[in-house]
Amino acid sequence: MLRTPSLLLSRAAFALALAVCVASAFVLRERADRLRAIPEETSFDVPPFPAEVSRPFSFGLRSVAADFAFLGALQNYGGQRGQRTAAAGTADDRALN
Repeated sequence: MLRTPSLLLSRAAFALALAVCVASAFVLRERADRLRAIPEETSFDVPPFPAEVSRPFSFGLRSVAADFAFLGALQNYGGQRGQRTAAAGTADDRALN
């Protein structure tokens, strides 16, 4: 099969355009993540149900209550990205504890 220069040029232009689109999507996604505001409901300091309250009302199903608390923590803190210092994470550690 004989390839013409115009076919090779069009494929190269398509590959270049695709590479530019992928690179710009990556750069814009990173910028959008940096500009996104932190939702207010995820920045609490006290857990919704303290252990002193949830323990008596678990009615012997402590592992189920622990599973629900773990799922709640994943929903609140699982979407956070980026590196944090120890000082920045102390409030979240206190809330998870």
